[in-house]
Amino acid sequence: MVIPDGALDAAFATVIVAVIGLVGLVVGHWVQYKLGKQKAQMDGLTVMVNELQEEREKATAREERAIERMDRLDRKLSELRQELGQARDETERAREEAAKARRENAGLEEYVGRLVDHINRRLPPPPPERRRMIETN
Repeated sequence: MVIPDGALDAAFATVIVAVIGLVGLVVGHWVQYKLGKQKAQMDGLTVMVNELQEEREKATAREERAIERMDRLDRKLSELRQELGQARDETERAREEAAKARRENAGLEEYVGRLVDHINRRLPPPPPERRRMIETN
């Protein structure tokens, strides 16, 4: 049996087309495999990036809370420093008043001692300048 030339060419072309189709199918599957592999890697990286972003947001929130806490502590520290300054001023005034009272008390004790001494010796009271000074204080 003799095969016509056109049929042989058609069969050869069919085989070539089938081989090209098979190669295309293999290459397509290989490309699909590579793309799937890369997509899986990208998904893994996306998950890691999302986790890192969440950690960064948490760290930022912690930092903001720490800054707010430090601001509150700074304000409290400023208030305490101000109160301490006021307490020091009040203490200094109280010391000055106590020293003044001690000086006045010493003067009064001296006058009372002289007055008792005058009374014991049956003398007249001390000079009036001393009495006026005592009465005005």
